[in-house]
This record gives sequence, C-alpha cells and structure tokens, in this order.
Amino acid sequence: MDRGLFSTSYTYETYPGPVGVPRNVVVQGGREAVLTLDTAIRIKKHQQPMTGFDLIARGEDTPLLQVRRRRDNDYPLGETFPVPCGIYTLGVHLEDMEEPSPVGEGIEIQKGRLLEFDTGL
Repeated sequence: MDRGLFSTSYTYETYPGPVGVPRNVVVQGGREAVLTLDTAIRIKKHQQPMTGFDLIARGEDTPLLQVRRRRDNDYPLGETFPVPCGIYTLGVHLEDMEEPSPVGEGIEIQKGRLLEFDTGL
C-alpha cells in the first residue's frame, strides 16, 4: 500500500450511498495501518411504525447516514452503524408521512462510544 492520508467508507445494503468513516487515516510506507470502527449509533426499538431514519451532521444539508427498513421486517433499523464522532440531527421516517420527523437535534456522538438513542416514539 502506498503511504499517505486516506479516507475510508462503507456501504450497507439498505441505504443509498457510502458512509465515510474514519477520515484522515495516516498510512506510513512499510508499516501496517489498523482502522478501529468504535464510534457508532443505534436506535432503540419502539412500537411506532418507523420506516427509516436520517442522521445529518451539524452544518450539513445531506444526511451522512440514511437507513431504511426492508419491506418485510424492521431490519436493519435496530442495528449498530459506525459513524464519525460529532454533533448530529436525527429525523425518523414514519409510515404514511412524506417528510422525516425530527426527533433529536444537537445529538453528540463521542469518539470511541456507542450512542443508543431513544426516539421517544
């Protein structure tokens, strides 16, 4: 592998684009580089018929993460999703609603922590 500064991303089968995490990984020539994906969010399961959620980083308009359930079940809504640490807004998509419903602003996801978020629905 060449040395330099790299960004990585991953994709998930039920959302449209890659999620960039982590950013600015330094790789030195002739050495091994290890990525640790230890910062993440998980939405607590609830009774409301949620069809998905969007996680938007502060100062951005486009969601960093867009998760949608499959038609036949709730997968992957309750899964753990690695994301960069930062401040976010969370909007949930509910059945029969065209726009996401905001359920959290100023949500802080700390480096090296899993945030399990309760939407209150």
